[in-house]
Amino acid sequence: MAVPRRSNAQSMRRLMEMKKEKEKKEEEYENRIPTLAEMCSSSFATTLFRNKIRWRKLTDLAFELRYFSDELKLPKPIQKILLESMENVLAEAKRWDAKHLEMFVEPSKSRRRALPKSELLRTFYSELIWKRDRKQVGDHPVYDFWLTMMATINKDRLFFGATRRFPNQKVAQCFLFAIKNGYYQLVEYIWNQLTDEHREFLGMIEWRNMCYRARDGQAISFLCKHLCELNPVGTCLNAWQPFFDSFQHLIHDEKSDHLERNQYRRKFIFLLKHCCQTLRTRLVKHSHFRLICDAFRYNEQEIFSLLLENMSSEDIASAREYIDRIFDRNKTRTGDRLRRTLIRRQQTVQ
Repeated sequence: MAVPRRSNAQSMRRLMEMKKEKEKKEEEYENRIPTLAEMCSSSFATTLFRNKIRWRKLTDLAFELRYFSDELKLPKPIQKILLESMENVLAEAKRWDAKHLEMFVEPSKSRRRALPKSELLRTFYSELIWKRDRKQVGDHPVYDFWLTMMATINKDRLFFGATRRFPNQKVAQCFLFAIKNGYYQLVEYIWNQLTDEHREFLGMIEWRNMCYRARDGQAISFLCKHLCELNPVGTCLNAWQPFFDSFQHLIHDEKSDHLERNQYRRKFIFLLKHCCQTLRTRLVKHSHFRLICDAFRYNEQEIFSLLLENMSSEDIASAREYIDRIFDRNKTRTGDRLRRTLIRRQQTVQ
């Protein structure tokens, strides 16, 4: 007996409802209150970081914290949670250093430092004094941008170059610097002053490198959303290699320790979380559903479930054909469990 098809209006209504539900879930996740366990682990990791950092390098502290949880003689699940919390604190400290040290003008000829300037910034931040001489800060892209814009009378047309084929060089340098180092407010301000042609031109230059770094979530979300509106195909092609690279390291680097594998896992989840829905759908479908098929083939249960949550019913139905072929060639107990998870998800979203 033939199954009656849904009308186009019903299908569109169903897609709109699914989209609204997903946006509502994302909004609830962003505004949710942390659980008591998350607050305790975060507080413990932050206190431990403050007590142990003192005058030491971040790399030395990261090496010590690998084995610190073993000394506490705690259960393995609690050790795992504490390790993840400490890794998050170290990653945030490293990101903050890398972002803010770029605002300091580095002399062309300087003596060899006893410490990297990122360590000096973190240690002596309260003692630093900004120099206001234009000759000393004019070579920095951000200072050069603001000083030139303030000296320009007609800011909208002449400075941002709305009538030019290519954007103003000083605007381009400042915009790329802001994207590279995660200055979201500056990125948003310059973006609103540019034309669509200049936006796509400048955004695509740094988009792939930005995905490789996977550091500034707010800037990535902003740029991904607007680039997909301008050129979704090019945005997906440039993001695919960094996305797939972190995935491959995650499933193939068996000799790497827990800290390194967790780093690639966090990077993969970070990219999947902060890319827009358009890019997320294209990445999941790329190369005949390569990501979810490899996650099924190598029994990556967490990644497999994460990808399923970001797939529509049509994508799940198409991916199931490829997964059934893999399962027919190699029937395992883990593969059967993952396949049943996919079937339940398919029945749920329908």
